[in-house]
Amino acid sequence: MRYDRATMSEAPRKTHWTDRYVDIASVALISLASVLTALCGYQSSLYATQRTQLFSSANVHRVTAASYAGRSNALEIIDVGLFVQYIAAGTTGDATLQRYIVEHLRPEMRPAMNAWLALKPGARPNSPLAMPEYKLATDADAQRETALAEGLFARAEEAGALSDRFVKATVTFATVSFLAAMSTKFFYPLHLVMIVLSAAIFLYGLVHIAQLRFI
Repeated sequence: MRYDRATMSEAPRKTHWTDRYVDIASVALISLASVLTALCGYQSSLYATQRTQLFSSANVHRVTAASYAGRSNALEIIDVGLFVQYIAAGTTGDATLQRYIVEHLRPEMRPAMNAWLALKPGARPNSPLAMPEYKLATDADAQRETALAEGLFARAEEAGALSDRFVKATVTFATVSFLAAMSTKFFYPLHLVMIVLSAAIFLYGLVHIAQLRFI
């Protein structure tokens, strides 16, 4: 018994008037989504690089700030040591040694010491280091470097967040390409559902990247 090959072959797909429009929309969405996928991936890599550079710069400033803070501590130890010797000389009544110590104080310590001596004994704080006149340049340097480090760290975190959001956009547009391509493999009405879904996700992606800052 023979079978006719024509009768055994798969029935041809029935075309629908929407097929052509779905195909055109699919090509357009795939093309646009591919370009935006590449663009978002590129922006994500730029921001990731920027984040690394900013973190590195922030660490440099933090190390510099720590160095200045260490120098401030060392200078304060010197000033405290000289003040202790001044007090010790006073307890023994050695006014000559006291004058010598005052004359050879560090420039940053001398204004505070003079202001401290100008006060009455009962109104004096425990040490000239507590006087408003006692100011170390290294303290200001440490504060400046710390502020720079914190600013760079904040910018690095912002760059990292933008990199992550561009990655999300990349995945979004890759999904658009996938759904648009798959829509050509289905019959009416499923191919319409998929192309509409693809277009909706594409619009969502556009709104998403419109809120981002490009480098």
